[in-house]
Amino acid sequence: MTTKEFYREYIKIVIPLMFQGLVTTLVAMVDNLMVGQLGDLAIAAVAMSNRILGIVLFTLFGIAAASSVFIAQFYGARDKEMQKEAFRTSLILSSGLVFVSFLVLLLIPETVVHFFVQDIEIERLAVAYIRIMILGFVPYLLTINYGTALKVVGQVRLPLVASLSGVVLNTCLNYVLIFGNFGFSAMGVEGAAIATVFARLLEFGIIYYVVYTTGFDFNTKFKDIFKVDRALFKDVCYKAVPLAVNEIIWAFGQATILKLYGVRGSNVIAALSISDTTTSIFYSITQGISAATPVLVSQRLGAGKLDEAYQNGKMLLKTIGFVAACLGLIMFGMSHIVPNLYQVSKASHDLAVQMIQLTGMFFWIYLTGAQNYFIMRAGGDMKSTLLMDGGFKWGVTIPVMAILAYFTQFSAIAIFMCTQVCEFIQMCVGLRFFFKKRWLKNLTVKGNR
Repeated sequence: MTTKEFYREYIKIVIPLMFQGLVTTLVAMVDNLMVGQLGDLAIAAVAMSNRILGIVLFTLFGIAAASSVFIAQFYGARDKEMQKEAFRTSLILSSGLVFVSFLVLLLIPETVVHFFVQDIEIERLAVAYIRIMILGFVPYLLTINYGTALKVVGQVRLPLVASLSGVVLNTCLNYVLIFGNFGFSAMGVEGAAIATVFARLLEFGIIYYVVYTTGFDFNTKFKDIFKVDRALFKDVCYKAVPLAVNEIIWAFGQATILKLYGVRGSNVIAALSISDTTTSIFYSITQGISAATPVLVSQRLGAGKLDEAYQNGKMLLKTIGFVAACLGLIMFGMSHIVPNLYQVSKASHDLAVQMIQLTGMFFWIYLTGAQNYFIMRAGGDMKSTLLMDGGFKWGVTIPVMAILAYFTQFSAIAIFMCTQVCEFIQMCVGLRFFFKKRWLKNLTVKGNR
């Protein structure tokens, strides 16, 4: 594959999904801004709730991602039946996770929330938000599985249309339900949760209708969901478990990090939420690179083109490093814009600005690490992804943060800076795994799984 051919295919995949991620993020930012008008406590409650819910949602992504590695490689090998069986495996595992998570958050949400936050008012708002959000678990698990499968076979437009439709509905309902417009009662954070659930229902409805009227190789009838080859089910689980565990401990780590920042006060949580909302605009590029990687790497591996897959991996790393450096400069320059839109304390505002600026400086490190993670995953090297992502976070980053938060007088921004240094070390560890080439495997060959 020539450089010109590489970038032609790369842009074809990345641009639509970057646009999808950008629009989704901008609408999420509007959502966050609307909640932000309710004050520091409301925004802190929603931020903490989303970190907790993220443990479930990122695990769903982990399961779907593990299965999608097989779907992409079998797509490259032109094996339709095995694509279906890999997809069925993903649905089975995802359903089990959602069932357990739904029961836990339905029956003991107070216990779960209290572990992460001790402020009574934040806890009350977070529990109310979570009780509604769990109603969207089923449509979301289906959207994640169908959307991920579509992306890895190069079908990126349908997830884009569904996502855009969902975010438009979410924004409109937020305006109506959060503040009580058009005759509705003002529902605050509960209104934001209701809007999100309806948006997820719409997203899945659109994807489900088009998939079942158009037909894709991986698609399956629900009556056939348990028709899975035992060997393949075992192989997918073997890859899915470390990836799902990684997503769980990563998401749990994110919630724990928020808890550690909270030691310095609720204004720090509010500042971090504002910072995350702003920087997520730039992180939307990861939706594009995560979808491009299976096409440019997994499909090549499935077709037996290992050298081309490796060269594509190197090109992906070089490209994202340059793009991220440019985006980081833009992020640094606009660090004052979004925080000015929030009705929060001056302390929260100023801290958010500093966090955004630091994130901009280190952005090339984050995205290089993320791209490397997607490459490892594309080849099915889930153990390395676990070690370099969730394992590093809990083995290094969180212990460092805990020591600084509980045993020093370091300011919140000083702690934030130290975590960025940890990110650099993590990136270097990850690149070492890349050059070892353990991920360079054709998983359509049983002996390589």
